Amino acid sequence: MRLKRVLHVFRNTPIGRETLLGALHLCSMTGMQLYLYRPHTPRFTLQFEDELIEIPLDPSFVRDQRTALRHAEELAAQKRTVIHWVDTHHQLASTMPVIRDDFDLITSPHSIGGPGQDGSAAFVGSGVRRLIRTAHHPVAVLPAPLVEWEQITVFFAGSSHAVCALAWARALSKAAGVPYQVLTHDEGKAVANASKALEANGWLKEVQPHWRILPKGSFENNLWEVPRTSLVVAGAFGSSGVKARLFGSRTELLLSSLVNPFFLVGPNARRP
Repeated sequence: MRLKRVLHVFRNTPIGRETLLGALHLCSMTGMQLYLYRPHTPRFTLQFEDELIEIPLDPSFVRDQRTALRHAEELAAQKRTVIHWVDTHHQLASTMPVIRDDFDLITSPHSIGGPGQDGSAAFVGSGVRRLIRTAHHPVAVLPAPLVEWEQITVFFAGSSHAVCALAWARALSKAAGVPYQVLTHDEGKAVANASKALEANGWLKEVQPHWRILPKGSFENNLWEVPRTSLVVAGAFGSSGVKARLFGSRTELLLSSLVNPFFLVGPNARRP
């Protein structure tokens, strides 16, 4: 699997402790290396190959700088994990810190959930939306309190985004040595499309024992089938309009209804 380096923005608060533990758990499960950025300003910029993305932060990210280093390293020592601290490469004219995106995975500095300004169930700021839409790698969303996942769940209806998400679920399952399950809601042509996509990718024989067809009816009612100790892998896509939904209605519903850790695969994310 190509994932080796994970960027995590550290928040020196009880919530930040839980999300850091989530990042440490992710690394211990998959063998990835953890790179921590300790912000000194409430925003920073990620530098991609051809684009800069500003990431706004909650003011709590810059509180109590005196103990941040010690707290993070104590947690890493408890998990027997080595952390690498990230320095900004340079600053823009506005003196905003800039980090070059040479990582294989980024954890979102923001939780997703709660009502948005337009009344939608799941809401995330424009900076993080743009991050997920632009990144060539997945973005992890880690809950607080910590959820130590021990299996993987991916919803699959056969679209190109779902195929990419399933590719990551399979790769993560192999790297972590944990089982995965594939869930398809029996609605319209979803089961037939999923079967065709699995055959086209040569995965049908492998996936068949892990594939569950969820009954017709409310998609939301079927979310009970997602174990609370599962990492949820989902495809994320969409346009950038003010009212546009980044994730699609089903993924929006997953994000607003589940408290699991998420592994979001955006439209530009490459397959493992």
